[in-house]
Amino acid sequence: MNGLKILVLFLSVGLSLNVLAQQKELKISTAYTDFSVYPKSLPQLQWIPGTHNMSYVELGRDTDREPALYQMDLKGKEKVLVSLKDFAAAFKKYGFDEPKRFPFLKWTNEGQLRFKKNDTLYSYTLASGNIEPLSYYPQDAEYIEYEPKQNQTAYTRENNLYIFSHGKETAVTHHTDPNLVSGQTVSRSEYGITGGIFWSPKGNYLAFYT
Repeated sequence: MNGLKILVLFLSVGLSLNVLAQQKELKISTAYTDFSVYPKSLPQLQWIPGTHNMSYVELGRDTDREPALYQMDLKGKEKVLVSLKDFAAAFKKYGFDEPKRFPFLKWTNEGQLRFKKNDTLYSYTLASGNIEPLSYYPQDAEYIEYEPKQNQTAYTRENNLYIFSHGKETAVTHHTDPNLVSGQTVSRSEYGITGGIFWSPKGNYLAFYT
């Protein structure tokens, strides 16, 4: 009986130590400093216009794959569209500091991406590796939506909506009441709506939430 008690005690202590060993203290700072606790996802996942393919950014943090922008078809076949090394070289060629990671990229068409830097929207062409300025917007602009057909940009500043086109900024709304806003999602984000500005296909009309 004493032997059985000793065995039960030994097992109990062993299990307790095992549970304690597997416990990990989580702090608030862990949420933004420890990438191991992040949910697995494909960063910057989006459709490539005019194709049935998707693109995403491989960060290269916990994998042996190189940091790059990848394309994936519907069967899961992947290929590198541009590596971070080549993208950084394009930055350096243009006169920018080399980035340590990809900026937020959006597709303009199948062969061209765009990104924001400071107060300017730039394009990156996959075939040539060239960077070119597309459009200007103020430093305090938010909800920026570029329209490629006529090379114009809509954005919000505080609670009003503006358009920058052909070198000129035009105010679309003139709200003085801070409770009135235009071009923003406001309380619609819980329904999956992430934008409040919508260009027409030809770029001659602009719809927006208000």
